[in-house]
Amino acid sequence: MPQLFEDFCEREECGILLCRGNVTIVYGFGGNQLNIWHFTEQNGNSVFNFYTCNVSTIDNIGVGIADTLLADNLLFSGSLEERQHKLAFIAGFVATYVAVKQYVKVETVVIPQGKFTAIEGTPLEYIEKKKVLNQTGQEVIVMDSKWFRKIINDNDIYVRGFFRMQNKKNEFGEWYKELIFVDSFVRHGYHRNAKIEDDDTEEQLESEQP
Repeated sequence: MPQLFEDFCEREECGILLCRGNVTIVYGFGGNQLNIWHFTEQNGNSVFNFYTCNVSTIDNIGVGIADTLLADNLLFSGSLEERQHKLAFIAGFVATYVAVKQYVKVETVVIPQGKFTAIEGTPLEYIEKKKVLNQTGQEVIVMDSKWFRKIINDNDIYVRGFFRMQNKKNEFGEWYKELIFVDSFVRHGYHRNAKIEDDDTEEQLESEQP
């Protein structure tokens, strides 16, 4: 993480993240720190909640925030340590997002303002998200990575010999199981669909809105 902070600060990375739960995060790297402005939408208005400046060490992410804001029970819940942990999580989430955008091979879909845009390759489990309407007032870029949905391994894999119960039919057409030994062999890679699981990150971000 410290190396990521250093790299992003050198390039002065900045942007806006639109998160579930009507949360907007404006971020900017610079001066060896990550600056975050946190907003939520309430009754059609964008409400500014708090600002943090964050630095990274090998062990953790340090968070700078006004003591009066950190003590505000309308903004945060839990103990002082839990509140600091939540803010450090947001900073880590932003840094991880920028790292994926910079270093992972992803496909991007640009959604112009006020237009319906189809997102190709949407899994059937999420078919309701296949076509989206951008009502944010600005251009939105959706990032997508194929390796979230398909695992590809093209390497030779050595499989050691093993015993297994094999289904067989007898002369009367009845199924039975017989213990057999499968000789060792080389498997030439595989392609299989990855499991789609809910992302705890989104749930955490939603729970941290005031």
